[in-house]
Amino acid sequence: MASPTTRSSGGWTAWAAARAWATGPAGALPVAAALAAALAVGTRLGPAWRGAGLLALTGLAGSLGWTVTRRLQRASANAAQQRAALAAADQRLQQVLNINSAGIIIADEAGRIVLANRAAGRIFGYDADALRTLTVEALVPGDSRDQHPSLRQRYAASSQPGKMGDKRWVCGVRQDGSPVWVEIALAPMLTATGALVIANIEDVTARRAAEDGHRREQERFTQLTRATTDTVWEWDTSDDSVWLSDTMQEVYGWRVDGMVTRGWMRERIHPDDRPRMASDLEAVVGGGHTKWSCEYRFRHADGSYRGVLLRAALIRNPDGRLQRLIGTMLDLSDRIAMERALRERTAELERSNNELERFAQIASHDLQEPLRTISSFVQLLERRYGDRFDEDGRRFLRYAVDGAQRQRALIEALLAYSRIGRLDAPPGEVVDLDQVLHRARADLGAALTDNDATLSADPLPSVAGNESQLAQLLQNLIGNALKYRREEAPRIHVSAQPEGNDTWRLSVTDNGIGIEARYFERIFAVFQRLHTREAYEGTGIGLAICKRIAERHGGRIWLESEVGQGSTFHVTLRKAERRRE
Repeated sequence: MASPTTRSSGGWTAWAAARAWATGPAGALPVAAALAAALAVGTRLGPAWRGAGLLALTGLAGSLGWTVTRRLQRASANAAQQRAALAAADQRLQQVLNINSAGIIIADEAGRIVLANRAAGRIFGYDADALRTLTVEALVPGDSRDQHPSLRQRYAASSQPGKMGDKRWVCGVRQDGSPVWVEIALAPMLTATGALVIANIEDVTARRAAEDGHRREQERFTQLTRATTDTVWEWDTSDDSVWLSDTMQEVYGWRVDGMVTRGWMRERIHPDDRPRMASDLEAVVGGGHTKWSCEYRFRHADGSYRGVLLRAALIRNPDGRLQRLIGTMLDLSDRIAMERALRERTAELERSNNELERFAQIASHDLQEPLRTISSFVQLLERRYGDRFDEDGRRFLRYAVDGAQRQRALIEALLAYSRIGRLDAPPGEVVDLDQVLHRARADLGAALTDNDATLSADPLPSVAGNESQLAQLLQNLIGNALKYRREEAPRIHVSAQPEGNDTWRLSVTDNGIGIEARYFERIFAVFQRLHTREAYEGTGIGLAICKRIAERHGGRIWLESEVGQGSTFHVTLRKAERRRE
């Protein structure tokens, strides 16, 4: 049997061993396990030494409590240090990501955004910290949002870097709901806590808009070249190549594959026109011009030459050096044919006018001479032998004289109609309508007095025209108002109102018998009368002359009328500045 000292020593040894075991490299044991070990040691020592064992147990428990407390304190300090280190690392990572100009978003397997840089926030309109509270589905348009989780899971299964989507660009949605077009590259990343996905995002909205605009311009250019019969061409001075549209074959018969050389074009210019074309180009290119236009003869594939009009815009770089010419080549065959036909038609009209003038001379002398002879001899017959005729005979003689005089008046009226625009000067002078009205009033003075008529007028403007023709126009309209009067005294008023920016509307209003609307066009025809000669004398050509004068002045004539109330004739005339006195 061991001595108490030995046993006591053994108890402390057991405590020391248990303490060492509890605090050894394997880490602190749970308190209950340490206590169980101490109890086992005390049991082996026997009853004689229980006091010592209990003392040892008490010491062990105190030591273990102190040890566990120290270990927990150290663990807590280590955890705080780890959290601080992790926060510092996260801050450094965020700073690194913020330096990147492209947007970067890191998301976990559930689509939660765990990290995002400022560029990503700018792209989608969020604060970077606000992005970390979202899922990636919040950045997907509503019509695609439901399908996106399955697409994300499919990518997670592949775990291969690549571009997002099967198109060049994909559409995202900003915080305000507006669309944003982005290009996204994806890459997987495995961590101790699970798989992550890194998205590198570039905002391509502006680039897409620019490319869409360029594509639309190209489409418009293509449609334009197809719609026009002109050959569209482009000369690139860097390699002397010339691009030609398909109309080169359609119009000129030359089959080309889009590109030819300038030499190819030059060979098809008429030899006599080549020197002029070279000098024209040299002058335009060297003179700093921005546009060019010229006419040449171009050889068709069938060997014939056609007149063409070349027009181009010159494109220069900032230092003024010519880079390209873009233009069109217009086939002038139709225009040349039209000009030839116009020349022939003009010559024919000149011949016709000459014949008309000769007819007018004949009508003025040869046709009127027999009428004068008939009228003179009938009147002589009436004077010498009138007493030998009965009443019917004398009436017949008067009919013959009256018919000859009417025929003469018709011929003179027809001559007056034919002379309009043929003998007078072109209607280009400045004409004061106040003076024209004064002239017409003087010529109609006797008729105005005989009819007890009142002629009034507003201040009238100056117009561009021929004074003698406009005087005839006003005289005919006023005379017409005097002729077709009612029982009451005629009241005639002349006025003018602006119509548009360059036209005056001259109006002559009367209180005469008026005209039915169905005759508004007929009265302006030659020799058209609405009344018998017995009711109203005249030749039926006065208003036709007015119409011809109005048309010769580039205007028109029309009327407004009501039977029994009177009429208003309107004539449009070009404006002119009033002459200075």
